[in-house]
Amino acid sequence: MVAHADFDGLLSAVKFLRGGVPPWPEADEDARAADSPGGDMRNSPRAKRISDALEHAAAELRSAQRDSLRQQLVEALVQGKIPPALQKRIDDLAGRTRKRLAPVDALAAQAAEEAGACWWRESPRRSPAR
Repeated sequence: MVAHADFDGLLSAVKFLRGGVPPWPEADEDARAADSPGGDMRNSPRAKRISDALEHAAAELRSAQRDSLRQQLVEALVQGKIPPALQKRIDDLAGRTRKRLAPVDALAAQAAEEAGACWWRESPRRSPAR
């Protein structure tokens, strides 16, 4: 089987292996939300943790470690139960992503929408004089 190595690709593979049954009731909506950031779609807390863990893995882990995590996730989700050790790993990796993105989230919270599509934030610092 070939699937994208991102969150929604992983969920597609799991659903296929489960005979068309999603691994949790709102998994299809979570997969769509992952590919449609912003707007009205939001991931469930479960999906957010898994997605954040995969994001950290993609950015920081070696290929074999990333592939191992993805394979463990697929196997667990196909079976319908994430073992405690894997859940701890997911939570740890997701926490690292949240920590890394905290400064960006803080800046985004201060932004204002302008013209329906542009976001801006005034910087409290001035550029050095040239």
